[in-house]
Amino acid sequence: FPFQNGRQGSFARGAGGAALSWSSWAGPLRWTTGVDLDLQMDHRKNHENLLGGEQGVLQLDQSETVRAFGAWARGELDLGSGFDLIGGLRWDWVEFVAGDRFVRPDLYLVDPRNEYLDGSDRFRFRELSPQLGLHWGRSTALQVYANLGSAFQVPTTTELADINSAGVLQGGFDNK
Repeated sequence: FPFQNGRQGSFARGAGGAALSWSSWAGPLRWTTGVDLDLQMDHRKNHENLLGGEQGVLQLDQSETVRAFGAWARGELDLGSGFDLIGGLRWDWVEFVAGDRFVRPDLYLVDPRNEYLDGSDRFRFRELSPQLGLHWGRSTALQVYANLGSAFQVPTTTELADINSAGVLQGGFDNK
């Protein structure tokens, strides 16, 4: 797909995941617990966009991998008279890895140790999210919930992209 600033880009993605949960009753208490696993693998290339839409010199070749793991537990306690007390906890771990496949001495600055810099990078996010709630239901037609909790959302690989002042994707992630 063509970009402004004279670039063409190509993109390939593979993704998958799995989830497992288990529930059990212990008197008036129902426990549910589970885990989630997710994996996303992208391969991104940018080339010069020549006249007539011809593909020019390769400017970026990068792999991006996102791995995620979540573990959670939730309890629902029957308080009687249609009321349930609900509590839960979720722990998330997410890792973003950018692998620069395009380290060329003529396109990168040299650091003081005379090693060629590349755009490889890694970010990790970890978060614990609690939930507490009260439910009242006298029938399937009338249900009332009150919940207090927090949620965890990570940025996308596009939101983390390192883009220079000319609007060109440079590889790796933006560390700002």
